[in-house]
Amino acid sequence: MALRADLQVRLMECGLEMHPVKSKIVYCKDSNRRSEYPNVSFDFLGYRFQPRRAENTRSKQVFCNFLPAVSPSALKSMRSAIREFDIRQRTQVSLADIAREINPLLRGWIAAEMALSVLAYNLTRAMNILGIRPLIDAIAA
Repeated sequence: MALRADLQVRLMECGLEMHPVKSKIVYCKDSNRRSEYPNVSFDFLGYRFQPRRAENTRSKQVFCNFLPAVSPSALKSMRSAIREFDIRQRTQVSLADIAREINPLLRGWIAAEMALSVLAYNLTRAMNILGIRPLIDAIAA
């Protein structure tokens, strides 16, 4: 707990304070840091930072890295927003019309999250969970 106390002192010097419930010390576990600690992930601004599988693009070597992805709560919110379109009940509307309606929402998410390479994977995964593969194909067209 000495580290936490030191951080509190430093933050106070900067005119900041640590939230007593939300703040925690997190071990950024990766291939170089392999110890076991109780906290190895945290959520921040809709992202979950945690140890994840990564690949060196040149050597194709797979390793563990501490990387962000869309947090479970943000993904739940995205699923909820997609469900509100009630796509399965709109059989009278063409997929192209649904794609036109949903595209601004998707573009907004993509613009806000473009820095994360996992956005496309998570968004596609959320849509696959909803069982709307034809919509994904229509959006891609």
